[in-house]
Amino acid sequence: MIIFTEKGWLAYKPVYVEELFNLLQSVTDESRKEVLEQLNQTHRAVVEMLLSRIGESQNIGFIKILDHWKVTEVKKVQTMINKAINKLKSV
Repeated sequence: MIIFTEKGWLAYKPVYVEELFNLLQSVTDESRKEVLEQLNQTHRAVVEMLLSRIGESQNIGFIKILDHWKVTEVKKVQTMINKAINKLKSV
């Protein structure tokens, strides 16, 4: 486990968001379970940034994985996922 200073965490969050974004773009049915487990253990601030990034991407291909992710998450994250899905659908 890596432990960041507050300044280090602020610098690494955007990098981690991009890593997760790229991972989600390449997720397959076989890797979906592991990816969803990783997302469920991800810091809430990173999840929020990731969902914002996904919504801005205008890539409707994310909707399938977001629907699968939504089922495994708590209500607050489900709400954020729904917002990202709605933003993607409004394109």
